[in-house]
Amino acid sequence: MTLSRIGRMTVRRLAWSVPVVVLVSLAVFALAAASPLDPLEAVLGDRYQRLTPEQRAQIGHASGMDAPWWQAWWWWLGDLLQGDLGFSRVFRQPVAEVLAQRVGWTVLLTVPALLLALLLGLVGGVAAGLRPGSWWARTVAGVAMVLQALPPYVLALVGVLLLSVTWGLLPTGGMGRPGEAVTASGLVRHAVLPVTVLALSQVPWLLLAARESVVETAASDAVRGARARGLSPRTVR
Repeated sequence: MTLSRIGRMTVRRLAWSVPVVVLVSLAVFALAAASPLDPLEAVLGDRYQRLTPEQRAQIGHASGMDAPWWQAWWWWLGDLLQGDLGFSRVFRQPVAEVLAQRVGWTVLLTVPALLLALLLGLVGGVAAGLRPGSWWARTVAGVAMVLQALPPYVLALVGVLLLSVTWGLLPTGGMGRPGEAVTASGLVRHAVLPVTVLALSQVPWLLLAARESVVETAASDAVRGARARGLSPRTVR
């Protein structure tokens, strides 16, 4: 029941992500259109100053930069649905290539982080749900509320400050020491801090869902019947 509840919460979060992405992307295009900065200057760089206003207008019209922001958003969405993610002016290459070069490292961090978050959330939530009035349950609820209120980047900064800067236990970033080849042991050591921060940022909702599910199940007729038949607390758990 705990896993099914967590599964439903995951599906709901994924469903909510679609309208959130649409609204955020609309806001980004609207804010970009309201900005006093000329996007053509970012594209042309030093050449921008050497062009006349008429030439700038011609280039902007040819590239669609003079279109209304909502129309530009609609073009962007159409290209996105066709698999065209656009061109990164920062990296000077297609966005799909930028993502492809980094998706492996992202998976290397997110998968262990999600597994760790699932382990911590289930173990802590089940333990708190079995003894809802204990000090452990109150501590778990308090820690979950604090972690849920902290943005992930704040949690990351605190982790870097304590574990890297103050105590010097873990590196601040990267995949290995500068100038050295990437090794398995070095990669693991450099991944401990980001994996832990990612896991802690996901633990609260998993932990609270597991606790609530166990509390509800403990009060169900099936559990009361098992206790009435004299089954041991370990078997009931």
